[in-house]
Amino acid sequence: MTIPTIDDVVSGLRGEAPQALPPARGVQPGGRAIAKPGPAKPAAPATAPATRALTDPVNQYGFPDQSDKGVPMNTRENLEYVLECYGITARYNVIRKKIEVLIPGHATSVDNKQKATLAEITSICARNRMPKTDIDQYLVAIADRNQHNPVKTWIESKPWDGVSRFDALAATIELAEGYPAAMRDALLRRWLISAVAAAFMPEGFEAHGALVFTGPQGAGKTRWFKRLAPAESNLVLTGAMLDPANKDTIITAVSHWIVELGEVDATFKKADIARLKAFITQSTDKFRRPYEREDDERDRRTVFCASVNDANYLVDDSGNRRWWTVAVGRIDYQHTIDMQQVWAEVLTWFKAGEQWHLTADENTRLKAINDGHEQSDPIAELILAAFDPSAPEVKHMQASEVLRVIGYNQPTSVQASKAGKALAKLGFRKSKNEGRQGFWMPRSRNERWQPDDDGRPF
Repeated sequence: MTIPTIDDVVSGLRGEAPQALPPARGVQPGGRAIAKPGPAKPAAPATAPATRALTDPVNQYGFPDQSDKGVPMNTRENLEYVLECYGITARYNVIRKKIEVLIPGHATSVDNKQKATLAEITSICARNRMPKTDIDQYLVAIADRNQHNPVKTWIESKPWDGVSRFDALAATIELAEGYPAAMRDALLRRWLISAVAAAFMPEGFEAHGALVFTGPQGAGKTRWFKRLAPAESNLVLTGAMLDPANKDTIITAVSHWIVELGEVDATFKKADIARLKAFITQSTDKFRRPYEREDDERDRRTVFCASVNDANYLVDDSGNRRWWTVAVGRIDYQHTIDMQQVWAEVLTWFKAGEQWHLTADENTRLKAINDGHEQSDPIAELILAAFDPSAPEVKHMQASEVLRVIGYNQPTSVQASKAGKALAKLGFRKSKNEGRQGFWMPRSRNERWQPDDDGRPF
């Protein structure tokens, strides 16, 4: 007596000729022991029914792993056999980062889908005398070998027809006065390629920036992002509230292909900005999903974008290269451009090896643009009110001394640090003098000090 494998069982159910079977005793490849064969059993039916009701048991003699008493054992192969008999599909959605179990004719509410589906699988196993333990873990193993990428499937559903639509898409983004169209096109192109890379790279993807539309409320910024993929696909998440310290917000965000950060103005003020910037460019995420018992590290397949109403939305003067700012007027989000074909074209750029990070020149131009979107610094404004950066240098001063001149009688170390950054950014020359780090300053406009008769400062 020999024990059939799952492939032999499936072949028999489909009416195919069985392959040669391995010996019944010993050890299967991989080291799993074979149970002793039980009494002779009748052969499985030549064909499986077109549709098997969930209340109907499967052929008990078809289980690939049985005890010497003919009882199905607690193995992954047995669960695979049960799923096959009922036409149930278990797959891993690499974009949504979760196990999807599709049971024909089984409807659940959205709220309880995961738990209800697992309960139904458990009930089916019990009906067929299969142990119910470890079902959730076996589902993970089965689904992992059947990975599903809805973005890849959609983009590759039709090959690119050779007609470029990029210029037409870029033209839907009407720019604010003075913003260079060439920079809009460069940032948009790089960002689109990064989105394709996120979906198509098996591992190791890392984003380099988030595309940010800044412009008046009601300009169509968020609705434009929504149009990047079919609404029914649920691939684009808009208005996301992301806190890198909150695992729930992380799971929600990275379970989509494209994520628009909501209320970025408020987010930048309240969140840990350094962690937020680092999070956007991470290559992996670690968390636990339903059917899983512990956290697991997953490849990042998400790119970020944002829309803000406040033009001066940047509150930190470091790391702003991650925010790819495009100042817009109004946006045509009701365009009729075939987005599947847009992405199919972008895919050809990606396959040709086109980069999705900015060039050195593009980074320089982006910095100049972002400098104009930083929030005003009260210390910098007071410094400019008191000192003219273009005036002749007459005295070496430490940042704390400059603060006293502009009205801070007892400046703190934090204020001194901010003043030092502001002075450097405003162009005052930084150097050491007699072992003290400071800046060469011109005469103060409020005449708090004057040079001596020799033209040297006090």
